[in-house]
Parts: sequence; structure tokens; C-alpha cells
Amino acid sequence: MLWLYRILFFPALLLASPYYLLRMKRRGGYQRHFTHRFGAVERLPAKTPGVRRIWLQAVSVGEMFAIAPIGSLVRSLDVPRGRMESMARRPRCSKKSE
Repeated sequence: MLWLYRILFFPALLLASPYYLLRMKRRGGYQRHFTHRFGAVERLPAKTPGVRRIWLQAVSVGEMFAIAPIGSLVRSLDVPRGRMESMARRPRCSKKSE
């Protein structure tokens, strides 16, 4: 059965892509960070000497709520001001949210 899926996937993708491309165009906002969907993101800023980085990654809103206590804990640590870097990226998918 897997071989049938593999054979039919590409033709189905070709047939369905015009519909999804049109839907994306109508909805708008996809061009702005479209390459992020394929892993092409900006490079991190240069690391400040003596500063350790902690990377927390969350994809969904639920994951953001789940890691919020960790972020609060890291911020509340006794770290001298200016010695901790933080970075947040929230690309917008729709023009409505801008």
C-alpha cells in the first residue's frame, strides 16, 4: 500500500498546487517569511563575549505557554544587567494581524 501512496503523491501534488497557491495569494501574508518554512532564517547576531546563550524553541501557542516558566526563571536569575541576550521571532502569516 505504501508504494501506491508514493506513486500517487506527486501527481496529486501537481493537481492540488494551483488551488493552494491561489488560496495563499488570496489570503495574503505568505511572501513575507515564506523561506522560513524551508529553514532559511536569518543568522544570529554575533555573540557577545562572556555571555552564554540559551535557545528555547516553541512552534505553537501551547508550546509557548509550556516554556514560559522556563523563560521567566532564566530572566529572574541573578545575572548582571546587559549580560543576557534574548531573541524572539514571531513571523506573521496573515496581513490581518499586522
